[in-house]
Amino acid sequence: MYQNRLEALRGKMKEGALSQVLVTDAASIFYLTGRWIEAGERLLVLLVKEE
Repeated sequence: MYQNRLEALRGKMKEGALSQVLVTDAASIFYLTGRWIEAGERLLVLLVKEE
């Protein structure tokens, strides 16, 4: 995982007073994690919490 990218996202979450975010775009999940996941027709979600 790209910890610096996740921390940047968490910083934006604090600015917007969000405690968690669901990321559903496969390219965005790849950007944050560095792993490409081929989900096919299934829903792919990354949950990012503030802590």
